[in-house]
Amino acid sequence: MHRILDGIDVDDEGLAVECVEKVGPGGNYVTEEHTIGQMFKQFFYPTLSVRMNFDAWQDRGKPTPLTRAHEVVRKRKEAHKTVLDAEQVTEIKNRFPDILNA
Repeated sequence: MHRILDGIDVDDEGLAVECVEKVGPGGNYVTEEHTIGQMFKQFFYPTLSVRMNFDAWQDRGKPTPLTRAHEVVRKRKEAHKTVLDAEQVTEIKNRFPDILNA
């Protein structure tokens, strides 16, 4: 969503004016420093979408974006390290039972 809200740069840098003038019609832009820099800046690899070919998708059990989301959440929960000790957690639960049970 942030990428959409950021919009598209239509200044000389965003339009690669200098690069276009240097390479010219029919030239190879792929190896240009500007192109490589933009590739890393503009490339978007979705977290939840499935981006494999059909055979690989089938071999992996036909995962959907929803199953991928569950996997991402599970991994994040496993990797999460609490910053509160047990005493602090107990204190919070005792002070705010209505909020925590909502």
